[in-house]
Amino acid sequence: MLLTRASEYAIMAAIAIAKEESGLDVAALSERLGFSRSFLSKILQRLAKAGILRSKKGCGGGFTLAASAKSITIQQLVRSAERDSATVFSCSRPTKRGACASPKDCPVLPLLKKLQDKIDNVLAETTLADLLKD
Repeated sequence: MLLTRASEYAIMAAIAIAKEESGLDVAALSERLGFSRSFLSKILQRLAKAGILRSKKGCGGGFTLAASAKSITIQQLVRSAERDSATVFSCSRPTKRGACASPKDCPVLPLLKKLQDKIDNVLAETTLADLLKD
């Protein structure tokens, strides 16, 4: 799975929520970010289910961070939003043994794996707090 709009929504929503001490509801967040309310709601529920966000229902409810911004990695946000790891590429020539099983099947595989490892490291090492600084 490639990084999609779900990852973007998750990261942008987490940044906005982190900036608010009292939390934000889906309607306010959707309006503030200009995102589809229904799609944003699904992403926020995934983040809450993963333990990244807390959800409070009712008057004065909304979403807050379940942990400090320093302890939430971008990799966690992406995996929760995408329901999978963030991959750089999607194999366009799957073999009988599966997608790009070895360098024999795909001579570009070593390069793609090296690139994937770097991206995984950046996502794992970057926290929500890092993005709040910028």
